[in-house]
Amino acid sequence: MGALLTQVRQRLKHEVCRSSPFLILMGLVIAAPTVLAEDALYASVSRSEAYKVDASDGSGLRVGLYQNRVNFPLAMRPTHLGLWLVGLEVKESQFTLRGSASGERRLYRLALPIEFYPLQTFASPWGESRFIFKAVPTHNTDERIFDHRASQLEYSIKGQIAVSSEWVIEGGLRADRRFGRFQYYPEVGVDWQPNTQWHHRWLVRQWMPSQDMFSDLRSDYYVNKRLSFYGALRPEGGHWRYGPYENHRVVSYESWQLGLGVVYQTHSPIDVVLEYGNSRDRRLNMGSKVPLKNGSYWQVTLQSRLPK
Repeated sequence: MGALLTQVRQRLKHEVCRSSPFLILMGLVIAAPTVLAEDALYASVSRSEAYKVDASDGSGLRVGLYQNRVNFPLAMRPTHLGLWLVGLEVKESQFTLRGSASGERRLYRLALPIEFYPLQTFASPWGESRFIFKAVPTHNTDERIFDHRASQLEYSIKGQIAVSSEWVIEGGLRADRRFGRFQYYPEVGVDWQPNTQWHHRWLVRQWMPSQDMFSDLRSDYYVNKRLSFYGALRPEGGHWRYGPYENHRVVSYESWQLGLGVVYQTHSPIDVVLEYGNSRDRRLNMGSKVPLKNGSYWQVTLQSRLPK
């Protein structure tokens, strides 16, 4: 298998300029140590709801969260250096407050993920390695979308080492708002596919002593070509700023999602994904930080997949 992948990569390097974009992409998918295009090349629509829960500080506040998300690809450009992918993400988060305070706030995240997958690989004592670069200009604000002060650049630089056909070790640096505030952190993890039925992707972020540690874990079990199940543990949050710069307001939300899901591949190019789980260690900050009780959530996603 290793020799075959090497031959594919060598052929891609010689023919990249005269091959069709689709053939180049499929060749890269075969040759890459792990799955390509986690953001930029997926087209999906999802809806999720976290059931209303009470604040755990005894204030009498009840909070509900409803989210809608749309992802779709904008461009794919192969070059002699590698593959460029550009996508678009639009995410709406609606917070509803009842009890001691009443109101509703709709907040938006607009993102333009740009990913670069170099053709160049490097030999290392542990296996063949490569780098993946990603930049995501984002805009996080409320209904008054055009507030340029709410814009920020998220990014990641990741290296991967293909130890074997089953194991890929990865690590790098990332900066984003996934855990309720903008922060930089290192990450390290493995992508392990021991057989045709199991696929594990386990990442640990912020292991430094001065920072909180959190994990992003997912394990998939494939029953057949159309049906699979998965379990996942991941952070879910956001950080939004709105209003005039001198008197702007900040809303942040952070939580853990522990969920089980099922993926069904229909006869069309659409996958149906259903997920149900528990949202834990939740905190909402709308001027003052309010801890929330654990609560259930559900999510429905329709997503496209690359032709096989």
